[in-house]
This record gives sequence, C-alpha cells and structure tokens, in this order.
Amino acid sequence: KKFRDLLKEFHCDVDAIFYCPHRPDENCECRKPKSGLFQQIHNQFNNDWTQSIAVGDALRDIQAAAAVGCSSVLVRTGRGKATQDKGVGLEGIEIVDDLEQFAHLVGSGSCRRISSC
Repeated sequence: KKFRDLLKEFHCDVDAIFYCPHRPDENCECRKPKSGLFQQIHNQFNNDWTQSIAVGDALRDIQAAAAVGCSSVLVRTGRGKATQDKGVGLEGIEIVDDLEQFAHLVGSGSCRRISSC
C-alpha cells in the first residue's frame, strides 16, 4: 500500500506487486535468482519477456530476468553500486544511476539491448 500511495503522487498506477514471502532456506521457486516470480507475472499478464525490461539492483535480479529471456538494467541505488563494483555477471547489461535515469533512457528509446523500449 505504501508503494502504491507513493506512486500516486506521481500519477502512476501499479497493476500488481509480486514478491517472494519465503526465507532463503525454503528453496522456493519464486526466490531470485530463480524465475518463479517472472512466471507468476507471465501467468497473470501473458507478457512477452523479449519485449520487457527488468530493473534491479542485484545480480540475482539480472539472473532471474535472463532465465526467462528478459533484458535487464542495473540501477546503482540500493545494492546496485556494490553489485557493479563486483563486476561479475554484468556483461552487456545497461547500468543507470537510478530509476529516474532509467525512465529517461526508456522514454528516449535509447536502450542498447532492446530494439523496442
């Protein structure tokens, strides 16, 4: 509710929020880097992952997206800077400072890895 309320200030609506409620030791399918959350999203919206962009701040976000054929962008906010500094698994991944820069990137149509943003 807090997330939706914050976005309303910017006149943004959220169709759904997906999250993994499990602990790491439960070995569920929806905990990243597994792709279960992406499967849940696909089941609800029947989206085409090749025409989607996932945004995350951790390598496991990038890995989960890749598992379903979705392009991804790393944001340097949160854990993103530490993820970038490790330099592992980010070959060919677009990196932006924050979600605002990502929005401008998508809005300008200049996403490197995506033919149609």
